[in-house]
Amino acid sequence: MAFFIHQYEEPIFQTFENSKRHITRTCYLDLNDNLRTKLFKNTQTILRTFNKNGEIFPFHMEWFYDDKDIIFCEAASRFGGKIGQLIKSTYSFDIYEAYWNLVLNNGVSTSVDLHSILKPKKISFSYSAYLNEGTLTHIPDMGADIKMKAKINEKYMQSANIQQNAFETYKSVESESEYRKSISELDRLNQSLIYQK
Repeated sequence: MAFFIHQYEEPIFQTFENSKRHITRTCYLDLNDNLRTKLFKNTQTILRTFNKNGEIFPFHMEWFYDDKDIIFCEAASRFGGKIGQLIKSTYSFDIYEAYWNLVLNNGVSTSVDLHSILKPKKISFSYSAYLNEGTLTHIPDMGADIKMKAKINEKYMQSANIQQNAFETYKSVESESEYRKSISELDRLNQSLIYQK
């Protein structure tokens, strides 16, 4: 049906110590064809191995990679948490609607060809700011597109997983420089939250 590639800005375990936020984003606009081909073919191999009956099911896979190696991490028979919104804003494709149309209408999913994979023309990302320890005493003006999950005068423990967030947002930008500018602004807002112990 469809094949999309996204990435974490940094390894999840490092986010708790370093940046204090989690970002899932459209892959770099210049993702090389060799890496794209390897990810696609390895995904096909895993799906053929585990899906012997040709079932239609949502899935996501996670991979570790560096300049030369791709290492399989996990596969889950569900769409990734934030990925559906990123796909919709980047590619104007509603993966949830497409999936349920296939399931409810007994549709037949068409195979995805390597050459038909859409390359992103913009960068879409989700930004989730982790909670700090203490009572939240100050929230700056966050703007309309940021969803606050923490409340003023509530006491919090430091985030222990990526679902425990002070705020989160989805954004789309046209370039890597705009992406970096948006992240800097969101980091500034994240650091402007005041917790008192």
